[in-house]
Amino acid sequence: MTNLQTGQAAAMAAALLWTFSTLAWALAGRRIGSLAVCLHRLLITSVFLALYGGLVRHRWLPTDADG
Repeated sequence: MTNLQTGQAAAMAAALLWTFSTLAWALAGRRIGSLAVCLHRLLITSVFLALYGGLVRHRWLPTDADG
């Protein structure tokens, strides 16, 4: 597989994953309501960002950010 084919396969995989993700969140929104889904997504995102900050930047929260 050439680099071009690898890139095309990665692009197709990303497009499929985005599609399935959108459909899954839409189904969840119908089942439990959009507010509950948004709060779950916010919680999941916060956990992932804190993990990234802790593992990569050695800070769980962005306390060094200028504001």
